[in-house]
Amino acid sequence: MTSSVSGAGGVPAILQPSDLGWRAIKAEIAALAPPALPSLPGVRALDSLRLRDADDCRALAAALDGVQAARVHALHGAVVARGLDAILAAWPSKSLADVDRYRETLGGLLWEHPALICDQAVDHLTRTAKRFPARPDLARVLKDCAADHAELARLCRLHLDEHSRRALQPPPREALTAEQREADKARVRSLLAARFGNDFFKAPEGKRR
Repeated sequence: MTSSVSGAGGVPAILQPSDLGWRAIKAEIAALAPPALPSLPGVRALDSLRLRDADDCRALAAALDGVQAARVHALHGAVVARGLDAILAAWPSKSLADVDRYRETLGGLLWEHPALICDQAVDHLTRTAKRFPARPDLARVLKDCAADHAELARLCRLHLDEHSRRALQPPPREALTAEQREADKARVRSLLAARFGNDFFKAPEGKRR
């Protein structure tokens, strides 16, 4: 396993409930993404893709599969409350006329996403936002984080599918050595000499028959 798959304390790096976890997801996406190649007839862009180890891909996919969707129960309520507390604590000097209304407005967004996405997005927001976040700010960050989770899952499947496809392909022919190439040339010359005589090799190019 690579270090990007296994994080501190044995927890996969992408499952860290913080901005670090989201950054690990972005790093995995960059590493797994196929090269951007022009579309050419008969050429598959994936043929030039350097495949990630299949066990790594399975570990990443399993970690993402374990991210539970948001549920309307007390446990997710604690996740929502924790996220709202973190946002308010990041701007202690900000005074709100109606804190309860603010919490209700942003909390509705947090109820729509799994706990891990909430934790990663809120931590990222409190670290990077230059102003007190409004509902659209949190909505954008949650959407981007969820999209990266989905993209990493897609790339893991792509690599695993490509592993399976390549396993069914016949092994590539080994390149000829210099000695083998010279032997092939000698055989061709011998066949041509037997058919046309040695003068064939002395005649001008346009005169050869």
